[in-house]
Formats: sequence, C-alpha cells, structure tokens
Amino acid sequence: MILLKIFLSLVIYWAMFNVIAPFAPASFGPLLLTGLAALLSLPLLYVFYRRERGRHGQEARPEYRRLGPSLALILLFGAAASVAVNNLLNLSGLPYLFPGYAENMAPALYAPPLLTQLICTCLLIPAVEELIFRGQAFCLFRDRFGWRTAAFLSALLFGLYHGSVVQGVYAFFLGLGAAWLLQRFGTLLAPWLFHMAANLISVLLEHFSGQLAFLNLLPVFLAETGIALGLAAVCFLGIRGRSAGNERPRR
Repeated sequence: MILLKIFLSLVIYWAMFNVIAPFAPASFGPLLLTGLAALLSLPLLYVFYRRERGRHGQEARPEYRRLGPSLALILLFGAAASVAVNNLLNLSGLPYLFPGYAENMAPALYAPPLLTQLICTCLLIPAVEELIFRGQAFCLFRDRFGWRTAAFLSALLFGLYHGSVVQGVYAFFLGLGAAWLLQRFGTLLAPWLFHMAANLISVLLEHFSGQLAFLNLLPVFLAETGIALGLAAVCFLGIRGRSAGNERPRR
C-alpha cells in the first residue's frame, strides 16, 4: 500500500509531463517541460500530502519559527553536501565506469538558459521531489518502520528514481540528509531548502565552469573536497544543536 501511494504520486507527475509535451512549442526542452509538470503537479500532490498526514494525526503546515535560527545552516549544508558528494564520486572513479549520466543526462540539465535552470532545477523540481520522496515516501515509511529505516528506504527510492548509477548514489546520500532535516524540523521547507541549495551550487558551478577551471586541478580539487566535507559536518552539528528541542519523537 505504501509503494502504491508513492507510485500514484509519481504517476501524477509523469502524467502532467506527458499531457504538456504534445502541445508545447518545439523550443521547450525536457528541463522546461519537467519544470512545468512540477508546477502543475504541486497543488494536487500537496493536497495528497496534507490528507495523508491528517489521517495520522500529524500537522502538515510548515512551522516557520523552527527554521529561523538554522536557515543559513540548512542552505550551506545543502551546498556543501552537494559539492562533497559530487567530488567524492569523481574521486571514486564511478563516473568513468558508468558514463551514462555525463553523456546523456547532464547535457539536457545544463544546456538550457541559466534562468530556466534556476527556476526549474532549483525551485520547482525540488519542491515536487520533496513532496513525493520526503512528504510521501519518508513519512509513510516512518509511520510503519520508524524514522531511521524510513530515511534509508526513501533515500534508496530517491536514488533509483534518478535512473543512473552516478546520480543514484548522489541522490541517495542527499536523500538521507533531506530525510534527517524533515525529521529534525517537522516541515518540508527544511529538506526543500537543502535540496534547492544542493541543486543551485551544481547549476552555478557548471554554468561558470570555464571561469572556475582551476578547481579541477588535483590539489585544489582535494582541498575543495576537504573544505566541503568540513562545512557539511559543521552545519550538521550546528543544526543538530540548534534544533535539539524541535526534533520529533524518534522510533
């Protein structure tokens, strides 16, 4: 039943894409179509989320006051985690063993104009994915198995959803962070901001890759990876300390 509910949310998202695609101008690429599908799916998916949480007696309205003291840390956590995981994946050699993402998927994500990427990749798509994989998958699994198992299972589904080995591993680790933030703060705004910041840093680094070519020098790359890991750890500890009184009961 849990998987069926998650699948239904994905079907709604995919259906919106397939409804839009035949009528969209030829100039609309896959990213813009996905962003429009996300925009149209958001209201219905949010209604499903609210209804499901209501059935379990859990408040689904965002609690903005919880985010205030940790807002900057959440954004920095997302950016640092994105850089750290991406760099570690590159150092592992996985992208060379599985080049499908770099050859087939990355061009479609980073070819559109920067504004399109900022709106779709950094705002709309993360909002829908958080509703599906944290709002639905994580919360449904948590109701049945407890939050730690739910974090693992929802992150695993999030990784599989991305469709390639490299992106799947990346999404799995980011999904763990997003689930932890939802558990910590009790509002989808926290993982959405984390997800948004992770995508934003990826978009900006790719867009300005020509000017930032020196970052690919091995000593600089290793230093950047260490700094990103350190910042992610500092943000994790800072968020855990500041939100200690807000955390939902653990099971």
